[in-house]
Amino acid sequence: AQLDTPWLFTWGNHDLLDHYDHAHKLLADSKHCLYRGGSTGGNYVIHLTDAQDEPLWDFVCVNTTNVGVQSAQETWLRQVAKVRTNPPPTLAFFHIPLLQYESVWLHSTAAGIQGEAVAAYGEDGSGFSCLKLLGNVRACFCGHDHVNDYGGVREGIELVYGRASGHAGYGGDEVRKGAKLITIDLDRRQHRWQTVFADGTHWQPEARR
Repeated sequence: AQLDTPWLFTWGNHDLLDHYDHAHKLLADSKHCLYRGGSTGGNYVIHLTDAQDEPLWDFVCVNTTNVGVQSAQETWLRQVAKVRTNPPPTLAFFHIPLLQYESVWLHSTAAGIQGEAVAAYGEDGSGFSCLKLLGNVRACFCGHDHVNDYGGVREGIELVYGRASGHAGYGGDEVRKGAKLITIDLDRRQHRWQTVFADGTHWQPEARR
């Protein structure tokens, strides 16, 4: 907010509260916050448009609560998919990874750092199919596993880990704390990402597929 920059919020498994309705309102009313998940359990879509209100990109935020993508999230994704016609390029954001994050690493279709197993919390893999229903999803970004930072492509969708940031939490002695910078090319309708650090340096896997 102090940067006068619009920002999104995606719920994580440690965001446990006694009064969610109050939290939804606080987020929606916060300065420059684009949060719109108050009526949908923390799930929402932000549409990026041009000056003529033509769609450019969509950003889908999914609340994986503390158990990952389950039936409630899948139902919401199916509902969104029904109203999306000719969707623009889309990026999805959620905290707990999908099961397919494990398969892209095990099948050597990903590059980067894996310091711990993928914690999908028993998710059976069907969440990925629901995301595909949205159409034109280019990439998904998750967090949760602090010492994983890699990207791999599954059925045309890039599955990317965000690196753990901040001063607390485990893993900083194994994988340096950082953040994910995503850059969008509006003309080419492409995205790229890199991990950035507080001192201004950055990192990317040497090769990705």
